[in-house]
Amino acid sequence: MRASTLVSALSLAAFSLVGAIPTPFGDKMNWHHARIAKKLKRDGPPKLVVAHHMVGNTYPYTPDDWAQDIQAAHAAGIDAFALNIGTDSWQPTQVAAAYQAAADSGTGFKLFLSFDMSVMPCSSPDDAQQLRNYITTYAQHPNQLIYNSRVFVSTFAGESCTFGQGSVPQGWSSQFTQHPDLSGSNAVHFVPSFFVDPATFGQYNGAIHGMFNFNSGWPISLTTSVGNSIVGSLGANLLSSASQIVSQITQALSQFVGATDTDTQYVSGLQATTSDDGAPTYMGAVSPWFFTHYGADSYNKNFIYYADSQLYPTRWENIIDNRDMSDSRSPTQLAGVGRRV
Repeated sequence: MRASTLVSALSLAAFSLVGAIPTPFGDKMNWHHARIAKKLKRDGPPKLVVAHHMVGNTYPYTPDDWAQDIQAAHAAGIDAFALNIGTDSWQPTQVAAAYQAAADSGTGFKLFLSFDMSVMPCSSPDDAQQLRNYITTYAQHPNQLIYNSRVFVSTFAGESCTFGQGSVPQGWSSQFTQHPDLSGSNAVHFVPSFFVDPATFGQYNGAIHGMFNFNSGWPISLTTSVGNSIVGSLGANLLSSASQIVSQITQALSQFVGATDTDTQYVSGLQATTSDDGAPTYMGAVSPWFFTHYGADSYNKNFIYYADSQLYPTRWENIIDNRDMSDSRSPTQLAGVGRRV
């Protein structure tokens, strides 16, 4: 028997709201999202498509803004938003507004929390209490995403969090997933994005129920130096290529587009883990574009990953083609679409 699969389309934003919809490509891309969502729901066990919503970019949001985003997402075949939350004092108010808007929409649209552990503190038990408070606040909300009969929750990072315990796995298990506050109807299905070697996943038994492969949506291994090396044999340079060999360069770089190598690594790593609510969950990523540009006077980071050669549809096709890469004894499969500042 094949395990059920959850496909999550995470659209992380740059500079302002980043929902998967509407996109810069207009109605054609909205149609593409809806077509994918229909296919995922039609073939085999039901799948979910969720879009990542950066709460940190919603300071000026009104209830109408949340309502419009939810209606647009629902119309495009999206099932839920992952609410990426940080430390700003006003963010809990916006999270509450999002849940209320979902309830008022009458669409059955779902939400779940994704803690940005790159900014949230996680060195003491009190820091974990803050996370648990978020969970218990929304666990019973009718629009909370429930997976395997538990509250679905994720993170960005968190691989260095100990919450005052002797190790990262002990911290997450004793202060979060196995804590008495998160039992019964508050129990979580925890699928974080820890940036660690998949071969070490077995160390997190009891702390996680799966893993989110955040960087699988774009060819992270395709750096400028690697690209120059690849196309060097074509007599070109990435910064100064002749127009007549552009197609050759594109073909050479396309080998990186939509690849599933890291998906396989994650699924293999998760086979060393156990989950107390079923097979461990794998969540991959899909992205139309991943870039950031901040000057030295702010976050001081500037990069862009290769997104040509039909990256977005190709990655979707590969995820759909490999939707049953796991069976009932192996990780269930999820996927996501995103870009992040």
